[in-house]
Amino acid sequence: MCFLKKGQTDMAIMQLETARDAIPTMDDLKKKIVYQLGLCAEEAGDLEKARELQNYAQDVIDVICHFRGNIVGGKRIMKLIGLDLGRNRTPFQNMTDEEEAQMKRELEAIDFFNHCNR
Repeated sequence: MCFLKKGQTDMAIMQLETARDAIPTMDDLKKKIVYQLGLCAEEAGDLEKARELQNYAQDVIDVICHFRGNIVGGKRIMKLIGLDLGRNRTPFQNMTDEEEAQMKRELEAIDFFNHCNR
């Protein structure tokens, strides 16, 4: 965030967008990057962009939470983007095929697969 502290919002946004695009799924680091992008947009006076970024991040978090949180939901998202990490170990439950299909529909509804790298 050095660029933002120096008042170089455009450079901060460019670097954060590059970092965001390099991370394939919405993990903790990507959430922080999207949050920082929102702060940069706000700093630049683009409140609409800041709201858009915050709302998108919240939409992804909502889907993950709907499917048992980061470990279960996040692991299944990785499978959906092509990186199958295998079954969960106890005490975590595995998702059913029906739950996976529902998760995929919810992610498609927020255009998730066009926002992530595969």
